[in-house]
Amino acid sequence: MTDIQKTAEQAFDGFAAGFKSLVLATVDAEGMPAASYIPYVEDAAGCFVGFVSGLSAHTGNLEQSGRAGVLFLEDETTSREIFARRRLSYACDAEILPREHADFDDLVKRFAGRFGEMGDRITSMPDFRPVRLTPRSGTFIIGFGAAFDVQNGKLVHQTGGAGGHGGHGHGHGHGHGQTADQHAHGDRKPLTADDCQAALEHMNGDHADAVLLLARTLHPNADHATLTGIDATGADLAVTTKSQELSARLPFPQPMETAADLHTVFRELVVSARGVADTASS
Repeated sequence: MTDIQKTAEQAFDGFAAGFKSLVLATVDAEGMPAASYIPYVEDAAGCFVGFVSGLSAHTGNLEQSGRAGVLFLEDETTSREIFARRRLSYACDAEILPREHADFDDLVKRFAGRFGEMGDRITSMPDFRPVRLTPRSGTFIIGFGAAFDVQNGKLVHQTGGAGGHGGHGHGHGHGHGQTADQHAHGDRKPLTADDCQAALEHMNGDHADAVLLLARTLHPNADHATLTGIDATGADLAVTTKSQELSARLPFPQPMETAADLHTVFRELVVSARGVADTASS
C-alpha cells in the first residue's frame, strides 16, 4: 500500500460519521437539476435515511426518478486548500417509504435519537416520509490527484491521478502523458493540457514533499504547498505559511515542448532545490 493510499484509508474512516446532514442532488422530469440538503441517519443496512416533506421539490424529484446524488463536503473553514476540499460522493438509489412501512418505527427512533426534540417533531408530521438512499458507487477525494473509488463502504482503488492507471493518471503507462510505446521510442509528441494535468496530479499525489521543497525556494517559510496549474512556461502554486496564504509562480528555465521535458524539468528543479536546502541547513 502506498503512502497516499494509507492516508486515504485513514481519512475515509469515519469521514461521513462527522456529518449530520448531506447535500442532496436530484433532477426533475424535465431534466432540471436541483441541489438541497437533508439531515439523515443510517439504517440497519448502512443506507442513508432522511425525512422529506411532500411539499419539497426534491421529494417529487426522488419519487419520479428513484435516483439521487449525495455529497459530504469538508468545511471551508477547516480545509487547507479551497480547491481541494475533502469530499465523499455517492450515486444512490432513492426510495420514498410509506409511513406504514415495517421499518418506520425503527427509523423514527434513530432520527429522534440523533436529533432530539426536533427529530421527534419532524417525524410526527404526517406530511413527512422517510427516504432511503442506497449507495451504489462512490468517490472519495482527499486532494489534488487523489481520488478513490468506493464500493460497499470501502475504498477499492485509486482513480484519476493514480490507482488503476499505473499510478500517475489518465491511463498513460508511464504517468507523464506518454504510452509505453512512445516512451520506448523517444516520441516527441507535443505537450498537451492532459500532459500538464497528469503531471500536476502526479506531483501533488505522489511527491507532495517535493512540491513543498519547490515552494520553499520562493517562500522559505512555507508550511504547505500544492500545485494548482502547470503550463509550458511554469507552474502555479498555492502556498500556506503560518501567517498567510499565497499564490506563487515557479518559472521553468525554458518553455517545455513535450511531456518528457516536463518530467525532466521537475526532476532538475527538485534536485536543485534540495541542494539549496542542504546548503542552508549546513
